[in-house]
Amino acid sequence: MDTNDDWPREEWFAWFDRLVEDSEYPNEYQLARAAKVSHSAISNWRGGRQRPSTVSLRKLAGKLNVGEHEMLSRAGDPNANISVALPAPAIGSYAHGTQVELSAEERAAVAMIEASGLSAPLKKRLIEDHLEESRRAREERERQLRSKIDLLETT
Repeated sequence: MDTNDDWPREEWFAWFDRLVEDSEYPNEYQLARAAKVSHSAISNWRGGRQRPSTVSLRKLAGKLNVGEHEMLSRAGDPNANISVALPAPAIGSYAHGTQVELSAEERAAVAMIEASGLSAPLKKRLIEDHLEESRRAREERERQLRSKIDLLETT
């Protein structure tokens, strides 16, 4: 997004600060780390040097348990009314016809791909590849966690 100050920055930060206070995160820095958003970017937003990206706002929404539409709307993001849904072919190919539950980070990545200037077949392939990598990483984390649990249960 551009760096001009044509978004409701002060109102958004008043709302955002209340959300952070009510969240499980002790401070904005911890929230930024959890959401994988640069804390310096948030500082730039606060100082009016930069506007938040759609992807960053979506990540924060996921960590703060706020609807993405509300987060984007309050920030004046032009993508607030764009639905983040996987195209039917991507869902069918990835999940063999079943609905896929996406994390906030996955939805943000899909939104970024959908907003790109790539052709529909390339978008579909990139989405499928990204979701497959995400699934494999999630399965590996679960396997490691199961191993740790098994190890702790035997000691």
